[in-house]
Amino acid sequence: MILEISNPDFQTLLNAQVPEYGKVKVKMVDTDGITTVHRLARSSGGHVMVMGKGRKRYGSYVTWSYFKCIIFPETKETSESDKWVRSWTNVLNRLEKSGLWEDVASDVRIALSVGYDKMKQAYTQYWERHDYKNLTEEDKRNAEKIKALDERLVGYREDGTMYADTSVIWYMSKTAKVKKMRFYNKWQNDKELTDIANALENKTPIRISTDGRWTGGYDVSYNYQPEDNKAWYSEEYRGCGNGHYYLGLDATHALFYEDD
Repeated sequence: MILEISNPDFQTLLNAQVPEYGKVKVKMVDTDGITTVHRLARSSGGHVMVMGKGRKRYGSYVTWSYFKCIIFPETKETSESDKWVRSWTNVLNRLEKSGLWEDVASDVRIALSVGYDKMKQAYTQYWERHDYKNLTEEDKRNAEKIKALDERLVGYREDGTMYADTSVIWYMSKTAKVKKMRFYNKWQNDKELTDIANALENKTPIRISTDGRWTGGYDVSYNYQPEDNKAWYSEEYRGCGNGHYYLGLDATHALFYEDD
């Protein structure tokens, strides 16, 4: 996208193109026709700034009279379906490489095979309730309707009764949230991630816990149990015991599971 300085709505257009958080690399053409590459970001006051070379936090305001136009990188519209597929494919790739959470990896394969549209339909169907006095019958009816979408989304109890498989429907109907695990500052964090990588490679148990004083307010913990081939990562409010809980995917990243 090219923004012309002469455009009366240039300021508004520029604000719309520069993200509130993060930076965007652009080409700026000056009045002499010379093109240079710069990074644009927002100041704390919301103004668009040209970031200084090698700087992460400091820059200068754009001087409009110096430039003829600004060329932004082309962006592609991404559908929710594409985001969903990409996010769960990332999860599956990480799990297959690390070997962790084989049951979760199997569920992800099912979800990706079923597809975004049917997964969303199954989630909506699961929560559809009409007869709140007889939820057992409602669950049976919903399970039948979900089976009609794809029989891999249901399971069977020992007595033969059918149920909706919530391990797939609940957790995989939405786009996966994956984050890099963080324990301390960058240097110490790299050390912890290296220790986790060594533990996974050698299949030795490891526990890590850090106080919220050093992690921005969260008591962070990690636990790898090689006998179960599973790992957990959590960020709990300091001294509270409640927070955000994740499944460890590999030596660096974790998948959001639930809040408590």
